[in-house]
Amino acid sequence: MTGDQLKEIQNRLAGSSAMMRRKDTAHGDMLDAADGYITAWLLWQLQGNGEAQDVFEGPDAVVLSNPAYQDQDIRLD
Repeated sequence: MTGDQLKEIQNRLAGSSAMMRRKDTAHGDMLDAADGYITAWLLWQLQGNGEAQDVFEGPDAVVLSNPAYQDQDIRLD
């Protein structure tokens, strides 16, 4: 899937969303390679965990500067 395809999907979503593509990782390998970002997103969104929130929000958002990923885009409501 290309970055443009992911942006198209993200544009159809209502509410907050996080998008990123892991470099050099096949789609079928993503479950093992997500590096805890899915868990962090759920901890923040469902439990209000501030530490997990910092991964996605603010000038030092970890996910935006992780060199293992590309096409990162965080949209917060």
